[in-house]
Amino acid sequence: GEQRLSNFLLWQCAYSEFYYTDTLWPDFDEEELDKAIALDDIASCYAVKGGVDSTFLVQKRALYHAFASNDSLIIATNLLSMGLNYKDNDRRDSALYYIRWALRQIPNDESKGNCYYNLGSLFAKEQEMGDSALFYLAESWADSTFDGRFLCLQDLADLEAAKGNYRIANAYLLQYIAYADSLIFSEQSTEIEQLIYKHGIQMKVREEQMRSQRLRERMVTGFLLCLVGIVVLFHYRLSKRKRKQRMYAAHLIHTKEKINALQTTIEDNTVIIELLRK
Repeated sequence: GEQRLSNFLLWQCAYSEFYYTDTLWPDFDEEELDKAIALDDIASCYAVKGGVDSTFLVQKRALYHAFASNDSLIIATNLLSMGLNYKDNDRRDSALYYIRWALRQIPNDESKGNCYYNLGSLFAKEQEMGDSALFYLAESWADSTFDGRFLCLQDLADLEAAKGNYRIANAYLLQYIAYADSLIFSEQSTEIEQLIYKHGIQMKVREEQMRSQRLRERMVTGFLLCLVGIVVLFHYRLSKRKRKQRMYAAHLIHTKEKINALQTTIEDNTVIIELLRK
């Protein structure tokens, strides 16, 4: 039950998954290619039903037949399907590996927007990978041949909102509404509008929170300025009172000196009057 590689393409086989078929290379023809495509569809059915093990097993068989067909587009399609299955099962590293591999296999004249979108959505889940997510999503949005390019707008809006660029996020969401209205049913459009409305409410709440925070800061600053003004005014009033007290004290001393001088004069006059009487 064992198989061996005989040291064939060891470096290329790193982190690869193998599938072995009883069909030998000379006998591999269009029928085997059709089988690969059929197996890919079967794997998708298992993925919908939740049969994880069956999904990966059938997908590996489809991938093997796709490589045997030597058709780049079929290979890329199967690699992307494998990556999406890993993505649906929260196996991020494997998903990134297969989707990047699919991106390299896609011919230059074919659309790469789907691969770019899925790479961007994977990176968008990681906060530290925001720049990579923006790059891949922007590439997907730039691919006009990708029918699902409008799906990038929501992830782009979330990334811009996380960075605080609410106007750009709102612009992306408005574009998302326009594309959704033209491509999907009215019920789905209503759900998207509700999502946009919810996001708009969240943005308004954030703006109100920021406005309240600025108002609180201004109130605190105003209170501190008023407190400083009160302290300065109190110090000025206290200094003024002390100056008045010193002035009153000096005036009182001067008045007492005048009274003493008058008493001395009165006494002298009394003595003179007595002498004149004598």
